[in-house]
Order: sequence, then structure tokens, then C-alpha cells
Amino acid sequence: MIISIIVAIIICAFAYRIGGMSKEEARKKLPWFPAFLVRGFTRDLVCMLTVMAWVYFFLPRVENSLYFYSAVLMYGAMTTYWDRFPGCKGEDNFFMHGLFIGLALLPIAYGSGLWMEVIARAFVLGFLMHVWCAIFSNVDMEEYARGGFIALTLLLLIPGFI
Repeated sequence: MIISIIVAIIICAFAYRIGGMSKEEARKKLPWFPAFLVRGFTRDLVCMLTVMAWVYFFLPRVENSLYFYSAVLMYGAMTTYWDRFPGCKGEDNFFMHGLFIGLALLPIAYGSGLWMEVIARAFVLGFLMHVWCAIFSNVDMEEYARGGFIALTLLLLIPGFI
């Protein structure tokens, strides 16, 4: 299971960063990467699919429709940074971004009974994203870490981990 988390961290970190790069930046930093995949859609889809695959294989099984609902919610949460949220003054709100990515698994909590785990992960994910981005201003460090945190915090979903 730990190996699966490490693989998920690498996939999510890379996809999250690729999704935040411009095509010019990707050509300089990752010239081998296909340019047509350098877009926000890659970030949103790959991170969501990675999390949902991990949840499907490592958490108690739930009805298939609950995976679908969680996937749709997570995709939506991946696409917004809450910069229009009161008090943000047009700046990205990484706490809310992480919180809602985590809360996207509430349908899974409903089916599995992992309410405490899902809610704890959501708050930890929001906190990690917020604090990391408050400390660092390097876009590479920020985005690789935020993507990695999405997968790293999956550990909190393991029953009995918290």
C-alpha cells in the first residue's frame, strides 16, 4: 500500500505541475513531454483518476455511483481556486482548494462510513496547501507539492490510521 501511495504522489505531483505550466515553460523544463497535454485539463483529470483508482482499490467498496459522484466533485474542486471567495481579493485560496478536493470524497464516506477519515483528510489537505504556499513562492515547489499532498493525504483515509 505504501508503494501505491508513493506512485500516486509522483503521478499527482507531476500532473498537477504540468497542468499549471505554459507551453513555453514546458518546452524549456520538460521538452520530452507532449505539448498537447500541457493544460489544466491534464491536472484535473489525472489527479482525479489517480485518487479515484487508489480509493477504489484500497478502501472498502461502495456502490459504483458513489465513485462517479466523488469523481465529478473532485474534478470540479480541482478546477477552482476560490479566488472570488470573500476576503481573497482575487488571490487563490489554497486552503479552500485543498479542503474541497478532500470533501469531494464525501460520497465515498457515505457509502463506507469513513466520515471522520474523509473530513480529517479534507482539513489536513487544505491546511497543507495553504501553509506550503504561504511559505514558498517558487511555482515549481508549490505545484509539485500541492499535487503530491493530494495523494499523500490518502494515507489518512486508511481505517485506523488516525
